[in-house]
Amino acid sequence: MKRNLLQELAPYQQAGQPLPPMLFKFGAYHVGRGRSIWGDIYDVGNVAVNLADAHDQKTLHIFVIGKQGTKVTGQNPVDFSKNATSYSAADEAMLKPFMAATPAGHAWQVFDVRPLRRAMLYRGMPVPEQELQATILGYDYIVIIPETTASRNF
Repeated sequence: MKRNLLQELAPYQQAGQPLPPMLFKFGAYHVGRGRSIWGDIYDVGNVAVNLADAHDQKTLHIFVIGKQGTKVTGQNPVDFSKNATSYSAADEAMLKPFMAATPAGHAWQVFDVRPLRRAMLYRGMPVPEQELQATILGYDYIVIIPETTASRNF
């Protein structure tokens, strides 16, 4: 994944010029800065940070997730309705306090986690769960969609 990103960016990197504005869409496990939610893995999101840093630029990392609903979990080409299952992310350790603070209803919830990161790094705010630490350190914003619907064939 890292190699593919660098290969695709090569035509846009001109000597002595800053990188152009870019938007990457990767799964949340891959796009965070620093150590991955999975543990001691430094994924493609960290490559983006390093590229930006080398060009005196900054990155913005946004974690977008549904709180509950349906998601695609199968590959039945005949009956696509069999590919969707219900889920709830309310108890995910990496997001539990954010999920708990998301009210019922249809409004999306946006959390700016940068103040939490500063409190954790510079004021010793305790965060016992490794997954939650990785989320706070790896992302600038968390966007929670209260109810999602699985994609379908059109």
